[in-house]
Amino acid sequence: MADKQWCNSVVDQVGNRLRERILRQGLRPGDRLPSYRQLAREFDVAYMTVKRGMDALVEDRAVERVPSKGLFVAEGMFRRPQALGNVLILFPTSLHYVLSHTFTSEMSRGFLAALESAAIASQIRSLVVDGLVFGDYVDRLGVDAVVLPGMENDEYLKMVANWGYPAVVLDYCSEALPMDFVACDNRAATRHCVEHLARLGHRRIAYQGDREVWTARLRKSDKEPLTHRSSDARERREGILAAAAACGLPEPRLLQTAGGNSTKLATKLVTKFSEDPSGTIANQQAPPSEASLEQVFRTGAGRPTALVLDSDLSAPDAIRRLAELGLRVPQDVSVCAVAGAGDPQASTNLAYCKFDFYGMGRKAVEILRERFARPEKPVNRIHRIGFEWVEGSTREARA
Repeated sequence: MADKQWCNSVVDQVGNRLRERILRQGLRPGDRLPSYRQLAREFDVAYMTVKRGMDALVEDRAVERVPSKGLFVAEGMFRRPQALGNVLILFPTSLHYVLSHTFTSEMSRGFLAALESAAIASQIRSLVVDGLVFGDYVDRLGVDAVVLPGMENDEYLKMVANWGYPAVVLDYCSEALPMDFVACDNRAATRHCVEHLARLGHRRIAYQGDREVWTARLRKSDKEPLTHRSSDARERREGILAAAAACGLPEPRLLQTAGGNSTKLATKLVTKFSEDPSGTIANQQAPPSEASLEQVFRTGAGRPTALVLDSDLSAPDAIRRLAELGLRVPQDVSVCAVAGAGDPQASTNLAYCKFDFYGMGRKAVEILRERFARPEKPVNRIHRIGFEWVEGSTREARA
């Protein structure tokens, strides 16, 4: 295969966009591809740029050029062996972090148990420890497929798709990338939380969720930070607003994310818990329209009677800050979380949607096995996992 690096040149981008098209449309070896001129119009680049990009794919044996007939998908585009025998698990965090928190450890237990029961070998790499992993390195590992828990950088995932291995991303989703995703059903969870509070008579609700976009350095030695876009953060924020409108409630107050541990935990790239705690996290500023928890809950008149958190991980900090304002949970403020895994560090009285993160891990292995059994199926499918509602101790709204 051609050397895999971050794709900065237009020629590289043309080749990668064609790979994505082949994968997303489920094209098979022998299927005909558009002409150079058609691709030049589609990609809005020069004819020679397309030709040079295609030359690289021909050299890579991903595309076959047949004189007088045209361009065709080649066998080299798909490097799938007959059976799934070895999986690379590529974490964007330290392994210490993976084992320290319930939702990450549950995901890990799920896919490792599924691999073991199917007698499938696995190799684990951490971007915090190993740095960015590129395709030529993966080739040397001799793996058949890749699992990426919590990887939230679309540019990196595009590169992974171009490696040619079947890949599944956990706890993130994107409709723009040619791979399979397993993610939380955030819309259903936010709707359940809001409907639960509405039935208890709560009309003034506040929501505290993490930033959708942030940048983080994996290690101190990294020159450039990675940009991360959390699909969970976006879907939960949008879901809260939509659910409140559907229930006829005023628009929830959106709160700034708390500084410190709760924000860092949610990034999934935290080096605070890694062996080398020298990394940095930046760009955590909230938009001007968002207020802090203290600003919103300090006032008496019109103060929210309920607080919805994006995750149970931030519950202890939020409850502590409410207590510092003289507010009791749940007597004065009912608190619930959109997502949780039953973390023992979170409040035992918290109402939340307990997602099946163990099942999320098992689902990844199921998808990979299906891809080997039915390689003709197109990729870019988003699989949603469900949740169990944990009632907690929320109460009716106080007058």
